[in-house]
Amino acid sequence: MKFIYCILFLILIISSLFANTDSQQIYDDFNLLYNDFLIRDEGSLNEKRLIDYLEKFCQIYNLNYTITKIDNQKDIVTNSYNIEIILKGSSKENDQIVFFCPLNSPIINQSFYDNSLSIQVMLDLIKKLNNISFKKDVIFLFSGANEGEYDKYNGIKYFLENRENVSKTLIVVVDILSNKNKIRFSGSNEKNSIPLELLKKFLKLQKGNKNIYFNRNEIFRTRILAQTSDNYLNEFLKNETVAVSFSNRENIKDIKIKAEKEYQVQLTDFFYNFFLSFDNIIFPLDSDYNYLYLNFFNIRIIISETTQIILYLLLIFIAIVLRMFFPKFQRIHYRSIINLFPYIMTLFSLFFLFSLIPLFLFFIIEKIFHIYRLYSNSIIIYMINIFLIPFVLIITFFNYVKMWSFPKHSYLYTYGFMISCFLNMVIILLLDISLIMIYLLPLILITLNQYLKKILWVRIIFHFLIFMPFLILIFDLTYLNNQFFLNNINPILFNLFFSISCFPFILIILEVYVRFINHIHINKKIIFSSVVLVILLSSVFLVLNEKEKFKKENILSVKLITNVKENFSYLKLKSNYNIGEFFLNHRYAKKKYAINDKQFNIPIQSVKPYYTINTNQYNDFTYIFKIKSDHILEYLNIYLVCPKEFYPLESNYRYNKVDQINLKDYNLSGFNTEENDFYSFAIGRNAGEEFEFKIHLLKGNYKIFINIEFPFIDYNFIDINNKSGFINKRSSFLEQINL
Repeated sequence: MKFIYCILFLILIISSLFANTDSQQIYDDFNLLYNDFLIRDEGSLNEKRLIDYLEKFCQIYNLNYTITKIDNQKDIVTNSYNIEIILKGSSKENDQIVFFCPLNSPIINQSFYDNSLSIQVMLDLIKKLNNISFKKDVIFLFSGANEGEYDKYNGIKYFLENRENVSKTLIVVVDILSNKNKIRFSGSNEKNSIPLELLKKFLKLQKGNKNIYFNRNEIFRTRILAQTSDNYLNEFLKNETVAVSFSNRENIKDIKIKAEKEYQVQLTDFFYNFFLSFDNIIFPLDSDYNYLYLNFFNIRIIISETTQIILYLLLIFIAIVLRMFFPKFQRIHYRSIINLFPYIMTLFSLFFLFSLIPLFLFFIIEKIFHIYRLYSNSIIIYMINIFLIPFVLIITFFNYVKMWSFPKHSYLYTYGFMISCFLNMVIILLLDISLIMIYLLPLILITLNQYLKKILWVRIIFHFLIFMPFLILIFDLTYLNNQFFLNNINPILFNLFFSISCFPFILIILEVYVRFINHIHINKKIIFSSVVLVILLSSVFLVLNEKEKFKKENILSVKLITNVKENFSYLKLKSNYNIGEFFLNHRYAKKKYAINDKQFNIPIQSVKPYYTINTNQYNDFTYIFKIKSDHILEYLNIYLVCPKEFYPLESNYRYNKVDQINLKDYNLSGFNTEENDFYSFAIGRNAGEEFEFKIHLLKGNYKIFINIEFPFIDYNFIDINNKSGFINKRSSFLEQINL
């Protein structure tokens, strides 16, 4: 009997140990996730292991969850999954807050980074929310297949395709790498700035948290249509959802401090409070996008769109009342305005034409130093040139201008200032009402300035304040992305826009100049020397700055392209700037190139592929292709060219009829669409190192094209490098098989 008791006791101990095994394997420290699941690419073993871990987490904590293959049977095909963990709220309004977290390891410049911190924070948040009651439904989306070179954000696209009630959903993107780089809060895209209600909630929570910040310039970039980004947040926002992002991917090269467990706890508490702050708010959120947000030395001023309209109407009303009813104000005579208009337009035309002088000179320097669009690498320097040089030239030759019957009274230039300010206000209203203060405030100040003619020091202060909104605008423009400026803005149109914007302030300076012209002596030699010096110093700065920016921002894409059947290879080079200097080591011979273009091809000796293909044919026109590779097949595209009205009878992969096959890198002539039909096969990214493709055809003549691409150039006799910037290296091979 004692023996039986001992056996039962041992069984009890062993069973209790096994019962706790799962709990012991649920980590509470992101470093353990890092050690266990790095690197997690789409379709990899570590990705599958992490999915199993998340499923076990849900089972242990008794959570509702779904695991879905990312494949819509149309244009999205992957080897990855979306995992949704659902916490139901008490409300019947169907409002939802979705926390998005990447399932795969982020790929930045062809290198894997770790986001175990994001995953662990989300799991900790799930455990924390699972112990309380709340109103809104919460979905934690761990999404895969978002990191491909050519098919980014498939996981997000698939999730949004299957969503209803998007207007009552807030999406929170948690894209935090496992370091202590500052986390940027964002919620704007090229269409709309972040909604005011979202921004207010964040700013309230963010007080005292120095590691999470909001950059005011994203609001300004949105309003001048210059907010460009390629990230998770933008993918959500362009699908008309309300979304915000927390990301620390900026300055990724400068990772100074690795995160620790305490930081993980702090982030969990922050997102917990972030969720609670929206739990009692009714969705959809108030869509005020045209608010005014200012931040001076951490003093924040936020004015809603409605308040702005009331304030602006009040200021305009005050200005009109002052001008109409106060006797000391200079009256605006409409006949004088009509007579003045041709002269003002002539002056504007001169200013615009003179503003093209720096552009022309920089163009010459570009040709000498082989630089692409020199002016774009420092917008502030360029704007100084196109403002200062035309203005100085106009002042220098003002005596000649006066000979053309130009106005000689200073108040007429004030009229011109007010007219041009008004015209700029009309233009700005088409963009964003919050920018109208750039010209409305100067109008009010110039109006009050006339009432204070005898108080000289106040007038000086007012003249200085007139320029402040425009100077803030210039300061904001300096934060424009240089690549946006380079690719999207015609320099002549930019000069025209800038000339229109700053012309009122040119007139107000001329008003002061005309008033004191008899007391000012201009030495033309000094003026001319100053202009030359400004251009010279600007050119030196821009050339040196170009080299520095080239090191930081240049991305050189190098693709090794090989047509296996035709036995030829070449290197295809593309760059966002001019390619510039680089060295090519080919067959142990080193050669230096200097390319003053954004694209260039270099023929090389044909190379052998990293794989082998074996083809087996059966009597019933069934073919099996077996690919065995030294590396994972990142992208595998298979196309079938068949006689008209013919089609595949069967295949182990889904196929779709297409209009034409996309193999432009291989200089293949277009196939005759009247004689052929084309089919492509749905194969997800990272198909593995061994791949089998089976197809059953009708009797006839066919061509199979197999295009395989790898994210590297794996040959020790081909190496390309430059002294600066990042080089994106890829290899692409094309096989043609006639059946």
